[in-house]
Amino acid sequence: MYFDIDLPTIKDMGLEYQGAVHKLVDLQFIHYMKEKMPMQSYSLISSVRDINTGTIQIQSPYAHYMNEGILYVDPKYGYGAIPLKDKSGNLTGFISRPGIKKVPSSTALVYHSGPNRGAHFVERTIVENTDDIIRDITPYLGGKK
Repeated sequence: MYFDIDLPTIKDMGLEYQGAVHKLVDLQFIHYMKEKMPMQSYSLISSVRDINTGTIQIQSPYAHYMNEGILYVDPKYGYGAIPLKDKSGNLTGFISRPGIKKVPSSTALVYHSGPNRGAHFVERTIVENTDDIIRDITPYLGGKK
């Protein structure tokens, strides 16, 4: 099979690797994904980076955990973390046993801030928003905007 690709035309349309349209696809993907990300703390959403066109990272130590949507627990004791409280009994944080790799449990995480926010936000963005992204970038093909 033979393809005759007119590279100047592809570049004029902004379709080249890491070109203008490629960058726009990344930005639109991030936009739709952020609408699905859990908001237990805004730090997960604010850690999303388009580090290189075509590569999006969520620079948070618990991004995988939140995307999977299940509680990971200490394999010996079966808890996620031990709550820490101050002298007045107020919750101040959580701690886990150092050096222990947690294992998945059968307990689903409970998400807040709307029914669309939750597990598998990356995969759901691909499935639910590909047509939206194509619609969003179409006016920019060929340098129209």
